[in-house]
Amino acid sequence: MASILITGAARGIGLALTKRAIARGDTVFPTVRKEADKAKFGSHPNCHPIIMDVADTASVENGFAEVDSLLAGKPLDVVINS
Repeated sequence: MASILITGAARGIGLALTKRAIARGDTVFPTVRKEADKAKFGSHPNCHPIIMDVADTASVENGFAEVDSLLAGKPLDVVINS
């Protein structure tokens, strides 16, 4: 299965794509702007919500650093900018 980063995953298309990818068995890194939005994803072992505001360079750098750490040397296969 793929490892997928999905921006704008707190609602709408991003949230729907995240749920579908989790159901497929992919490892998903949904990005949200607020800590409270992480709760929307529950505690699924293949889902790793990341705080990231794509309009803030430092936030993006921190978010990708967290993703890199979680991937532990494995590749990120897909980025979906929702």
